[in-house]
Amino acid sequence: MLVLCDSGNEGQSGEAWGSDGVGQQFGRSIFDLVQEQTRRLQQMTDELQSAKEALEDRKTQEKAVLLLMEHRKIGNDEAHRVLRKLAMDQGKKLPDVARALVSMADVLK
Repeated sequence: MLVLCDSGNEGQSGEAWGSDGVGQQFGRSIFDLVQEQTRRLQQMTDELQSAKEALEDRKTQEKAVLLLMEHRKIGNDEAHRVLRKLAMDQGKKLPDVARALVSMADVLK
């Protein structure tokens, strides 16, 4: 058993933190290791969430490009240019314009 809190025995430094004789320094090392692992897991979770959002944005952009291709009877490259120009003209990010275009297309169906 490892206890990572103050036992209330101030002034008795060097005592074991657990019943199995784990020293204070070793207990601190384990605590630091757990904290570092927690930070790494949080960073990985954040990166995974960012990747999911980027993938979703990309899917939406591709859907918007397909809609432009069908509606304007243009090719893939031209549809990408139109979508980028719409974003620039409106001063918005490409994923935001793509979402708006897809939403509007859903309303018009």
